Amino acid sequence: MTRSRRRLQAAAVLMFLAAALHLPLIVLAFERLGVPAALWGLVLLALGWALMGGRRLVAWVSFLTLLGAIVVAAAWAGGGSGLIASLARAVLVLEGLALAVLFVTLWRDPPPRARRRG
Repeated sequence: MTRSRRRLQAAAVLMFLAAALHLPLIVLAFERLGVPAALWGLVLLALGWALMGGRRLVAWVSFLTLLGAIVVAAAWAGGGSGLIASLARAVLVLEGLALAVLFVTLWRDPPPRARRRG
């Protein structure tokens, strides 16, 4: 297993954890966040599962999706206090870590056809 594949799997695990934290958000704030939290949780779960395969295209799609997910989580956290805002901040941190891992993986390890032979 290559380093980039291990990094992609680490990002997938972080996405799984973020998706798992969407469950309490669905239960605790169903009126306000129920449907969006369920949809974002399912998207993160599906992309995390697809990312376990180690494909770069899925990594790019996950990277771009996480950019949007971070914006949504930041809006949910919204400077409030309480359990819902704390859960949203935890989701925000996990999504940020997954985004950082994907950034490092995508920019540090170029695709095989772009590598120079020396």
